[in-house]
Amino acid sequence: MEQNSMTMVNNSHGEQSSTRRAGRVAHFDDRTFFALIENISDVIIATDLEGKVCYVSPSVERMLGYARYEVLRRSIFDFVNPDDVAAARKDFEYILANPGKTGPLTPVRAWHRAGRWQQIEAIGKRLPEGESVVLSIRDITERISTAEALRQSECKLRQYWQQTKVAIIEWDVNLRIGGWNPAAEKMFGYSAAEAMMQDASLVVPDELQDFVAEVGVWLMGDSKTGPVTNENVTRDGRVIICEWCNTPILAADGKVVGVVSLVEDVTEQRRLQEEAAQSQRLEMIGTMASGIAHDLTNILSPIAMIGPALRPQISSAAGLAKLDALEASANRGLELVNNILSLTRGTKVERTAVQSHKLVAEIAQIIEEVFPKSIQLNTTVPENLWLVHGNSTELHQVLMNLCVNARDAMPDGGALGISARNVILSKMQASSIPNAQAGPYVEWCVADSGLGMTPEVLQRIFDPFFTTKERGKGSGLGLAISLRIVQSHGGAIDVQTEIGKGTTFKIYLPVMTPLPKTWELPVTR
Repeated sequence: MEQNSMTMVNNSHGEQSSTRRAGRVAHFDDRTFFALIENISDVIIATDLEGKVCYVSPSVERMLGYARYEVLRRSIFDFVNPDDVAAARKDFEYILANPGKTGPLTPVRAWHRAGRWQQIEAIGKRLPEGESVVLSIRDITERISTAEALRQSECKLRQYWQQTKVAIIEWDVNLRIGGWNPAAEKMFGYSAAEAMMQDASLVVPDELQDFVAEVGVWLMGDSKTGPVTNENVTRDGRVIICEWCNTPILAADGKVVGVVSLVEDVTEQRRLQEEAAQSQRLEMIGTMASGIAHDLTNILSPIAMIGPALRPQISSAAGLAKLDALEASANRGLELVNNILSLTRGTKVERTAVQSHKLVAEIAQIIEEVFPKSIQLNTTVPENLWLVHGNSTELHQVLMNLCVNARDAMPDGGALGISARNVILSKMQASSIPNAQAGPYVEWCVADSGLGMTPEVLQRIFDPFFTTKERGKGSGLGLAISLRIVQSHGGAIDVQTEIGKGTTFKIYLPVMTPLPKTWELPVTR
């Protein structure tokens, strides 16, 4: 039996029974090999040709919990899971049919004395000189558990990689993209194939390249940078605000082998934060405006009352025209103050049928009296415009704000055009105008030949407190208030501009329904 065991160990581990050293062969005696078998961690089993155990090494107790005597003279298949017996017998028959040839056995589950299944693997060989089969058995339960845990972990990571809304980008040591998950594809517009091996310039604006390079140097030195928020550029040219969490990837030896970035688009979050801040500021301004409105009432009321008193004393047509403009402006001011008070008190502003041609005529008269003579005014407003259901003072304020902005955009003079027309917007036309819906509108158009605006300025012109004017010459509230007034009327604003050629504002105001049948068929935009 000892000889058989020694032969089995030799074959099960592919080792020769002797080692040639310095031209001489050194032989180990039987006791040495027996000691090796008795102390090896793997279980060594010798069986007859039917699979009954003739010898088992002491390690069987450590591996499967059985004393040696509990295993001897029993079939090895008694310890195999019933579902695995067929495969185990097939492997055993292969070993019997191929004497002297070592063969691996299919991993099976073996019953542990404590009442659980252990995963084992084995190699076996039928000894050519005897009627014995020798098996070397190894417990692979922990290895399989570890592999399964690793598989599950990889599966979870794969699912997270595929399903998370956070963009995940992997960078190599040269800060070139090595990983690009579906969320990154959606966020930036590039497919994984397009993004691979690209550098940060793919999504980072030119003005931030130096900053990104500096962050990269820190990360490659295994330095923590913390969350970084900056602007990024998408494939279609949109600018978005992203928060980046960058972490160095370390090898087992602690060397930095790359960087992983978790990226979240916070554009909408920032917009909401800015709106909340603006809302708070507007609330404060509303409180102040309520107090100021009372003071303005005290100032404007005497001006409005003195006009009728002066009228008998003025005989010239020019003087009376100026007095009319003075009275109209004072009355508009008082109405505006009342609207401000209504707004701060939360009361509803009164709305009636507004005739656009009369409103434009009032604005035109003020412009001719007040604006510099270097600005040429042209108006095209037919009288058969549809009626607009609105507040004439608020709409007067919108039109006046646009005209004042046009004046300021032409410091050296230029052309200012005010026009109006009836239009019916189709769904396709309405889709190109922010907040517009298909249907009939009265379109006001205010166009200047001034400086024009850059795309960056155009993007922010309706933000409260944003202004390009010098300090003290603009509050940054005119267009913001105009937009809110138009939207409160159910309308929309469209802006077209070009540097050096001027800006055109188009106001779309919903008409009163039903439309009068006697009027002409409206012009389609």
